[in-house]
Amino acid sequence: MKRILSISRVILGGRRFDDRGVAIIEFALVMPILLLMTFGAIEIGMIMAVQSTLEGGLKEASRYGITGQTPSDSARIDKIRAILADHTIDLVDMNEAVFSVKTYPSFSGVGQPEPFVDSAPDPDDPSDTTCHNNKYDPPSTGCTETFTDTDGDGVWDPDIGQDGAGMGGEVVSYSVEIPWHVMTPFVGKLLAPSGKIPLRATIVVRNEPNLYKNAGSSSN
Repeated sequence: MKRILSISRVILGGRRFDDRGVAIIEFALVMPILLLMTFGAIEIGMIMAVQSTLEGGLKEASRYGITGQTPSDSARIDKIRAILADHTIDLVDMNEAVFSVKTYPSFSGVGQPEPFVDSAPDPDDPSDTTCHNNKYDPPSTGCTETFTDTDGDGVWDPDIGQDGAGMGGEVVSYSVEIPWHVMTPFVGKLLAPSGKIPLRATIVVRNEPNLYKNAGSSSN
């Protein structure tokens, strides 16, 4: 050991090692990573907590919705908004919430498009998939495809759901989307450059059999 120290002194011109301040330098190098991990964990934990309370609040709100205790969809949405605000304990701004309430004839139809008949392949060029592409192409594309107009609005709809909270026995999908504003900017650059993370929750329920038909706006 003494031989090693003597050799090092020769190399360093006879000067001794000085390790004063090493801890400060090491801490300065580690601190940014430590802070990033700490605030990142807090941020992710808050997001998970809000997502959980949002789903729980929507579940509770849907229980109110299926009973039809209010005579209009707009009043029902206001009540659902209040229930969600109570469950999320003011962690998010409910004024930024976007609701969607759609009615379906059955659970299997939730989120499904109106049925359509895809164009047959071009006999002269089977590789041409302009119209034969397993998706509905409107007449403006030059394709001729037929569809079943389930809602009678004259246009093909990618979702057969009808806006509204429905009547007795119908299936209703309640959805809400709320932007989460990232609290720590430097963490936000990694999680969401825009500074916002959309939090979504959806629940599908069936109305009580004796529920009457409601009318009015169904989304805000």
